[in-house]
Amino acid sequence: LAVLVVLALIIASVVIYVKGWFVLTNFADKPCDQPLKFWLLVVLWVPIIQFLLTCWSSPEQRPKRIQAIVTPLAIIAGLWMVCHCKTCQKSAPELYAYAKLYLIFQSCVWLVSLVMSCGIV
Repeated sequence: LAVLVVLALIIASVVIYVKGWFVLTNFADKPCDQPLKFWLLVVLWVPIIQFLLTCWSSPEQRPKRIQAIVTPLAIIAGLWMVCHCKTCQKSAPELYAYAKLYLIFQSCVWLVSLVMSCGIV
């Protein structure tokens, strides 16, 4: 069962990630009163940068604290922008809807990872 859950999370992560690039490339030009397109660009680049840091640096040199704080900071910044949107819902509905989807999914994944890393589960 645990293997199926992990597999489902991996598949969902890939699908959501690819959809993010699709939304960014097709709908980022729509007007929005919050800089959601720039936030989305950053959060889509984070996994790539983290992967490169992991591949190119030795375990002792990896900035683990920075990597550990990037996700919660991105979630907080995204939540703030989504909560303060006044026009995006109507002027850029695809971008707004994706930002909400990403925030819900990433918050759940981050919380599960946090709980698991603390040995609670």
